[in-house]
Amino acid sequence: MRSQNVVISAPMSYTGSAKRLWRLTRLGPTWLRWALTIWLTVALVAVAWAAVTVWYVCAGWLMIPYRMIRRSQRRQRRDALALQERLTV
Repeated sequence: MRSQNVVISAPMSYTGSAKRLWRLTRLGPTWLRWALTIWLTVALVAVAWAAVTVWYVCAGWLMIPYRMIRRSQRRQRRDALALQERLTV
């Protein structure tokens, strides 16, 4: 279901960046997934977490109100998708 794949966490958070990048492991054939995609995804998550850490140290605390509004918008989008799925079943 599409509503279960919606990531609510902010892209510039540790959880949100990891969840978004981890979706790459669903692509491609099985052997390619293990050989390249998982290792590449782990490396990208490490790079993203380093960038998130720098972001938090430099200016992340200024964005708290904006992040709260955006999280609420993403949650509403997920809920709308779930409602649409329930109505079509």
